Amino acid sequence: MLFRTRRGQRPLRSGWLSQRVGAALARAGLGAAGKRAHLLRRSFATHLVQQGVSLKGVADLLSHASLSTTQVYAKVNLPMLRAVAQPWPKEVPS
Repeated sequence: MLFRTRRGQRPLRSGWLSQRVGAALARAGLGAAGKRAHLLRRSFATHLVQQGVSLKGVADLLSHASLSTTQVYAKVNLPMLRAVAQPWPKEVPS
């Protein structure tokens, strides 16, 4: 579990965390209703994948039993891809 209260105590409940994340999103004017704590997991996993962490590594950190569950974070990020894409050459060098 990523979030714990204190050493030796049980993990924080997702409901508690979701409420806090939802309140922070509302204060920031982001209004991401329904995402809440899951938004943290998705953002964390996406960041790890973008930094080159293996899907197995992400799955282990998120406690996923199956890699297919983690694969949703490995989708192509088209805006980032467009930012680094080079134009197609008009002529192929010989």
